[in-house]
Amino acid sequence: MIYKMMVALGPNPHDHKALEYACQLSARLGAHLVCGLFMDMPRDPEEAAKRKNVINPKPILGAANSICAEYNVTPNIRTISGTSAERVCQQMHIADLLIMRIPESLKKDGLRLVYDRLDRVLLRITKPALIVHENTRPLERLLVVYDGDFYSQRALQLSLEICMRTQATMTCLSIAHTEPLVGGLTQEVKEYLEFYDGPVGYLEEVGKSVTHILEGAKQAEADLIVLGATKRGRLYEIIFNSITESVVKLANHAVLVCR
Repeated sequence: MIYKMMVALGPNPHDHKALEYACQLSARLGAHLVCGLFMDMPRDPEEAAKRKNVINPKPILGAANSICAEYNVTPNIRTISGTSAERVCQQMHIADLLIMRIPESLKKDGLRLVYDRLDRVLLRITKPALIVHENTRPLERLLVVYDGDFYSQRALQLSLEICMRTQATMTCLSIAHTEPLVGGLTQEVKEYLEFYDGPVGYLEEVGKSVTHILEGAKQAEADLIVLGATKRGRLYEIIFNSITESVVKLANHAVLVCR
């Protein structure tokens, strides 16, 4: 159950977009929202004074209060010492869902899709992580990618909860390497959703790739893609982009990753 959400704050437009999305989702889910500004906070004032390019937290926290007020959300806003991916993941023990931001300019890098902090968080985090682009739209239609493994089962479970609490439309994309397997996955999903009376659509794709997932999202006119983490070892994902991380970086939608 999504009881408490956490969003990382920052000074950039994509940071504000992530906060806006978090506020909308918090209001619709009826979930508590924690807004965390991760920053290095030296104990010695003299050392802090010597540092260059130190973020001034007051404008960021002030903007966060203003954005939350626009959506009638009363958040818990706090500063958190440390900026590493390990620190972000460590703080996630207090929340059920982490909302992160990603700049749209990332796509201009072509095949060199590098965003180190995001990659490190996705490799380590154990809670669901929702990544928001600058062009992300409010949630109305959701696409859940289902391939039958444990991670996609968790993605389906979380998608159902979100749709039940927000009245969003759900489309299930069954994806596997053969037609018989795809048909079996669709039947599994239908059996799981047999008592759900909300609007559900079904899509099938033979072959699991980034292109198949993005095309499915386009067909469903989805605002949010929900998928499980790629079943690869950590060393593989450090060397190569996984399907999950590629979808996160290339999609024009918010993407919710379930580990």
